[in-house]
Amino acid sequence: MFLVDLIRFKMKMKRYFSIFNCIKQFCLRPIKACIILSVLMFFMAGSSCEIFMDEEANKKCEQSKWDPWDIKIHIKFYLTNSEPIPKHKIVEALDLQFVGTIRNLDCRGYEEGYFDIDSTIFPSFLFPKLSYSYLFLAHVSPYDFPFKISNFDETFTISFTMKATFKDGVVLQSTQVYYHSGTAQWMWTENHIRTIEIPESNVYWSVVTK
Repeated sequence: MFLVDLIRFKMKMKRYFSIFNCIKQFCLRPIKACIILSVLMFFMAGSSCEIFMDEEANKKCEQSKWDPWDIKIHIKFYLTNSEPIPKHKIVEALDLQFVGTIRNLDCRGYEEGYFDIDSTIFPSFLFPKLSYSYLFLAHVSPYDFPFKISNFDETFTISFTMKATFKDGVVLQSTQVYYHSGTAQWMWTENHIRTIEIPESNVYWSVVTK
């Protein structure tokens, strides 16, 4: 019985070694060919996936298309009556500069157009010094930004930083404010002007000049 099992074991091992030798001859000898074949298969698989995803995205965009219409975006920002450093409240700054961009993203998330934001307001003149209010609604730009919408799923992104200058020469700069709107289907208005009010959240100030 032991002898029979031993013979069977040797036959199995011989068969495994034969398979291993076939693989070795096919792959280990022409190693460059194996690498090239693997790379080609990787890129072909990636391309096929991208083509499939593009087709799905195009189909979705086709379904959410509508007749082009014009819209103007007006941006407001809720400025808090904060005091980043002693005796320097943001709403008491001589001037407050907004620098950034507003971008229109198509239904696939690609940029369709943008405008630069670069405007200055004068908080100490606009807002009363003696006020118990904590929030002030500031116009990020005096201008409306015109865009043309042709799809329900278009969106807008707004990003900017602020720089506050005080009468004693101190300059404070904020971290970036970022806002991503909902889809365009919720932005339609009869007068074609949409005001976006951005809440202040997680905005920090640092001293640039003393």
